[in-house]
Amino acid sequence: MKVLAIGELTVDWLSLTSGESMLTACNFYRYPGGNAANVGIVASRLGLNVEILAKIGDDLHGQYLLAALAENKLDLSQVIVDSTYGTAQCYMTRNADGSPVYANWPRPHAAQMLEINDIDPGRLAACDLMHCTGISLVADPRRKAVLETAKRAKEQGVIIAFDACFPTGQGKDGEQAARSLMNLADIIKVNLSELSFWSGGSINENPAKMAQKLLQDIKPAALVVTLGKDGAQIYLKEGMVQAKAYPVDCICDVGAGDAFMAGLYYGLNKILPDKTKRDALYALPQEQWQEILKPACLAGALATREIGATEKFPLLPEFERALESRAALVD
Repeated sequence: MKVLAIGELTVDWLSLTSGESMLTACNFYRYPGGNAANVGIVASRLGLNVEILAKIGDDLHGQYLLAALAENKLDLSQVIVDSTYGTAQCYMTRNADGSPVYANWPRPHAAQMLEINDIDPGRLAACDLMHCTGISLVADPRRKAVLETAKRAKEQGVIIAFDACFPTGQGKDGEQAARSLMNLADIIKVNLSELSFWSGGSINENPAKMAQKLLQDIKPAALVVTLGKDGAQIYLKEGMVQAKAYPVDCICDVGAGDAFMAGLYYGLNKILPDKTKRDALYALPQEQWQEILKPACLAGALATREIGATEKFPLLPEFERALESRAALVD
């Protein structure tokens, strides 16, 4: 399976000390980040062919990202170096209760400057699956570029997978764009709080009830709901499947959702035929979706064992041994 990951390449700066802010934190860990990088690196380590479509700045941060992505054998021929805007950087600190606080710099940054003219329709047609997220829909011109890419992908029979994470305080334009992309997507992933937001339900409401509310308006092949330590569920046209979480010692959960999606694509790659992948997706029986969900849960769990989501993420043989034995801790 060839995956096109479109969206954001960032340098992540992570502080793990609770109760610190950007004004007081001193120790930060640096890792490659952003949805495109996290999904791309994990998917590549799991044996998939991954191409990145994103922008970085012409600076040392961009050079750092290129080196990290190249080391993981990603196709970088559509990574555009912008000489006007700096590479995106994401800083994370933690409140006293441990909850994360994020700050992005610079404003605007190169990742937000992806434009419709940067898209090569011929390259898109060669892909089997397009991965994108709600974060990429916060601001133009990238918002329009991602939406246009999804429309073209749908016309060409490419599977569209949408991680509907979204900073809900970013305005109605981004929310409207995300809802438009949900109507294009074949696979949609949300966590519990995102499911509550998009369905209009209460965070304490039964996930199945909220999922059914959301599915009244959209018709994907699969609505995937991640539940943290309680595993994950997939809601289908008829029925639901679920998988337990893999127990690990969690150090940092930044990027775990991206790793989960890469694990899901690994599962799809094992089951879908070589041709007519999008049509076959809608015909998959429940038991096959069950098998697809297991590696997704494992990948999401493994990404939390280190500070960076892709730091020391196992290569394919180690991952498959862990999947076979359900032993989540892979040395």
